[in-house]
Amino acid sequence: RTFKFLFENLHEFSNKLILPEALPGADPSWFVFPITVKKNAGFKRVDIVKFLEEKKIETRPILAGNITDHPAYADIKFRKIGKLSTSKEILENSFFIGVYPGLKREELEYIVECFKKFFTSI
Repeated sequence: RTFKFLFENLHEFSNKLILPEALPGADPSWFVFPITVKKNAGFKRVDIVKFLEEKKIETRPILAGNITDHPAYADIKFRKIGKLSTSKEILENSFFIGVYPGLKREELEYIVECFKKFFTSI
């Protein structure tokens, strides 16, 4: 319910954001709502995350990305095929908000309203 509400109400911003979608035949149990800021959005992830956090909407970065870029892998032997540019893009441009099933309708509406305020302000 929470995921569906956010997806339906944030879809109007899909020209600036990449919203999550299930693959055909999949029935995921969404525990977060991942969002990626598009390259040509006109703002950075840090901008929208800062705005949302100031409005008391918690966010989290999507961890890992290209894990081979992490310092922990500096001395580990591994095989890498290609530049893994999509992984880097996700690491730099993605974040998520929670989809706790106990969120009330007015709380979900507040989240959507904050997104609308952000896009009005840029």
